[in-house]
Amino acid sequence: QLPSTPVEQEPPTRLLLVEDNTDYALVMRAALATTGRSFAIDHVERLEEALARLSRGGTDVILLDLALPDSTGTDTVRHVHEAAPEVPIVVLTGLTDDALAQQSIREGAQDYLVKGRVDGAMLGYAIGFGFMATLGQSIIDFYHAQHHWNRVVELYNGTWGIWFLAAAAFTPIPYKVATIAAGATHMAFAPFIVVSILGRGARFFLVAAILKVFGAPVRRTLEKNFDLAALAFLVLLVAGFAILKAL
Repeated sequence: QLPSTPVEQEPPTRLLLVEDNTDYALVMRAALATTGRSFAIDHVERLEEALARLSRGGTDVILLDLALPDSTGTDTVRHVHEAAPEVPIVVLTGLTDDALAQQSIREGAQDYLVKGRVDGAMLGYAIGFGFMATLGQSIIDFYHAQHHWNRVVELYNGTWGIWFLAAAAFTPIPYKVATIAAGATHMAFAPFIVVSILGRGARFFLVAAILKVFGAPVRRTLEKNFDLAALAFLVLLVAGFAILKAL
């Protein structure tokens, strides 16, 4: 019998994250971890530190914020590109910086990502993800509860997880609980963001629609009872689906 040949694993992508906002750096780590690829991430907060790291070589791609403590705008891209012209640069930019991002590409960047502000939902996801990576798994191992945890992960990454996240976004259920649970169970990041946006947006649009139809007199009643009404709406919606499924 011939000896089995070990399967060679793909080496991790060596990524330099240049970002002075530690919250957003944590969010980026969580998002990258859900891509299915392996990353070896170096995180620095200043251009000076980034240039020093690039001088040692061994970087495959750069995620670069344009607003650093010691450099801002396209000058940041130019300095990084001059230090490592062979390394692809992806610029991290705000929602209103589209022109600046396009100029950055002319300065040597390959692409840009719109990061916007650090949203509480993404931060909650990152907290849950980080907790499982540092402490959560050890607790599960200590209590020999891996089988039970696998069941929780299976449920949360199926229909139940999406429904719970949507319900928390729309109703009085504490939303941070749902977002932290999503991160801990490694819910796919893209559906998580879509459900969060739709759920939170639906709540505000519904309030606006009611005020538009019924006017100012209903405002006080709405502010006092909206959470109860939203919860009742969710219960009726779930009950309706259950009845239709049983028929």
